Amino acid sequence: MNAWQLCEQTNTDPSISPSERAQEILDSICDQCEEGGDGALSPNDVSFSICIHSWCKSSRPDAAERAEQLLRRKEAFAEKHRAVQVKGSDYNPIIAKWKDDPERATLFFEEMLQRYGDTEPWTRPTAATLNALLDVYA
Repeated sequence: MNAWQLCEQTNTDPSISPSERAQEILDSICDQCEEGGDGALSPNDVSFSICIHSWCKSSRPDAAERAEQLLRRKEAFAEKHRAVQVKGSDYNPIIAKWKDDPERATLFFEEMLQRYGDTEPWTRPTAATLNALLDVYA
């Protein structure tokens, strides 16, 4: 997945989607985990974060939406699996990716505050989160 993410940084061919490839690997790992077979792989924070960051580097028009959908999937996994935790840093690149839609970025930020503002320190917004939102408006 990390290799595909690195490919996304330099991808100039819109017909190729390294982020799509990275997500296919993550989807396969998630499917194996949900099936619960012996020795099944299990996604963790890093695997989800790599794919989220990959989508946030993508130039595809649906990239922000895809990154947000992946965060939703991570949130669902976090409810069932201890190896997956939603962190404030998961929101930052998605907020920044909504640069063409400040209203959407603001709603996403407000949702983060409402959902995680009073919980564990690693889920709360940070200076980086606020900077991502300010960059959207800059």
